[in-house]
Amino acid sequence: MTIHPQTCLTVSCNACPNLLVDDEYEQPIHLDSPASARSTATEYSWTVLPNDVYLCNTRDDAHKKHLEALKQPAPVPPVPGQLDTDGREVGP
Repeated sequence: MTIHPQTCLTVSCNACPNLLVDDEYEQPIHLDSPASARSTATEYSWTVLPNDVYLCNTRDDAHKKHLEALKQPAPVPPVPGQLDTDGREVGP
């Protein structure tokens, strides 16, 4: 018998210790590439954020914190007399 080392990837939630687990066998899923990890996590209804943050289906404050971090800040309204980059006045 010949023994060959193999490397695999598993997916864990960035907000809690949950692993991406096969529903039938209740064992962690072993994957061969980041691309297959992303697609498999998505198939299991995990949220995969653009910054490679993986979130399981739990929706508590720790998970929501990761989702909130992606929201764009509200635009700051112009101040009367403020100038744009071309030197024109903007504002109400």
